[in-house]
Amino acid sequence: LFEDQLRAFRIVEKHLRRTLAEEEVPQLLMFVPGEGGVGKSMVIQTITKLFESAGASHLLSKAAYTGIAASVIDGGTLHSTCRIPQNNGKQSAASERKLESVWAPKKYFIIDEISMV
Repeated sequence: LFEDQLRAFRIVEKHLRRTLAEEEVPQLLMFVPGEGGVGKSMVIQTITKLFESAGASHLLSKAAYTGIAASVIDGGTLHSTCRIPQNNGKQSAASERKLESVWAPKKYFIIDEISMV
């Protein structure tokens, strides 16, 4: 990773380490800007490996607006990951409970290609 990429990675790494140590940490909100090709997806892939090596993959969810962008980061589309109904209708109570159970363990949510949203 290059210097800027490494800086973003280290912020997440430190936060994850504190989370796993069960320290009380503030919510991490981070935006990593850059033109196409500067390595944002590489940072996400490296962060994914960090979570895997720490045994914390269950805490991480990744998504992108399009299926192609989602496949690059091994995530889902925003609609599928967030269970956004395509018919613009209200979700059933059962669907809402399912969504809550899926998201309950998640502590980190990465959205790639946020400019497309």
